[in-house]
Amino acid sequence: MVSLNSKLSAVVGGPTAKALGTHLDLQTVGDLLRHYPRRYVERGALTPFLDLVVGEHATVFAEVQSTANRLVRKGLWKTDVVIRDAEGARMTLAIFNKPWVDKTLKAGRRAYFSGKAERFNNRMQLANPDFQLVDDDDGVVTEEFAGALVPVYPAAAKVSSVTVQRSVRLALELVDLGPDPL
Repeated sequence: MVSLNSKLSAVVGGPTAKALGTHLDLQTVGDLLRHYPRRYVERGALTPFLDLVVGEHATVFAEVQSTANRLVRKGLWKTDVVIRDAEGARMTLAIFNKPWVDKTLKAGRRAYFSGKAERFNNRMQLANPDFQLVDDDDGVVTEEFAGALVPVYPAAAKVSSVTVQRSVRLALELVDLGPDPL
């Protein structure tokens, strides 16, 4: 069992533990769990493409039409993901520094996408959205994804808030905190 004094590598693996230690000075599971979120952001309720408002966070449900990956400059990958909603409206998502995303978001896959609505080249888009794939007809993850509170952790250039969030989730699943005092 993992304790609060255990090294991070016991929970998140060597490379992630090294990055958390180097950039955020987190060495143990206890350090990670005491690295509290700065704030929480609520993902929006499902929004049709035509109702998106610039500057607001929104969640859309759509089918992936195509993806295109490219290296913008050294160290900066951009993946353009074209999606289509149930009404047939199309939108392009700009996903940065995740060159693997084109293998996950293949044409025909359906997913929830959540991010800040922006206008780029006079077109609406969600820039660097979170996403959750859905492969059933019921959309069973709607309640889990749309409207969820997402912690925003203090991060560093090499360690994103999402990496910290996933690491905390793993740690909470594995750590033995003892009996609940309440």
